[in-house]
Amino acid sequence: MSSSSTALLSNGAAAASLKIPKATLISHSSQGLASLTPEDLPHIRKRKWPRKEAKLPQTRQRTNRLLSCPKEGFVCDPSCTPLHLPRLPIDVKNLLGEVLYKIIGQTLRTSNVPHHRLEDFLHQKGLVLINWPYQIPAFFAKGTAAFTPDESILLLKACLHPNPASRVQLISRHHFPSDRHPGYISYVSSYHQNPRRREIVDEDHNIKVKISPEPLVVHYQPGRCPCHLSTCKPIDFSPFIDFQIEDEGNIDTIIGITPLSPTIKRPRKDSDSAVKL
Repeated sequence: MSSSSTALLSNGAAAASLKIPKATLISHSSQGLASLTPEDLPHIRKRKWPRKEAKLPQTRQRTNRLLSCPKEGFVCDPSCTPLHLPRLPIDVKNLLGEVLYKIIGQTLRTSNVPHHRLEDFLHQKGLVLINWPYQIPAFFAKGTAAFTPDESILLLKACLHPNPASRVQLISRHHFPSDRHPGYISYVSSYHQNPRRREIVDEDHNIKVKISPEPLVVHYQPGRCPCHLSTCKPIDFSPFIDFQIEDEGNIDTIIGITPLSPTIKRPRKDSDSAVKL
């Protein structure tokens, strides 16, 4: 992972020579992570482009950091609990750099994406990023090198989420209804067992970046779409995850952090303390 905080991600080639500990997923099978199907994409609310009313306000936390917070009733996806990450924060950061490079860098065909220009890169390819997690800085506010250990954990868990409907990924705009294009960055939707009943509520964008009057839709030829849906170019996460067949007798031997329990997040209050970026 680059020591610079000016990039959302850095070239994974440098870290590839390092033996970075993998995440561990306790599962019923050793098969890789499933990919999202076009039929299971979340519902998009119909809003006038550039969808300014969907922009999520950032709230200042006790740590004096501006972080995102979901609305009342938001439900975390419980299927992330069997995912265990390396114990050392440096290992989490290095693994996060590798995973982000795989998700964003290789898909956009660039080794270095400045975090404040991510929307430009996505626009040129006709792509959007979905399932950005709450409770971390906005994608354009800080490079991942400036994330706290807890923020790095939240983002890495979102990138390696066992449920494809909750996983950070890039989707081509041509898979969405023509009258319901999401913004460039969408926050994760509240959990529902049926992914087709999930709905994107919050989005974000860098107000310092000029948004195109209309979203660019690239109609890729069959087999050429670079997005991560199961019918396009899904990501192989096997280099980053070891799968362990579920066995209660061996759960205590997993090397990893304590998994997060599924919770209903505290409501986001609209107040004067909300700061819009």
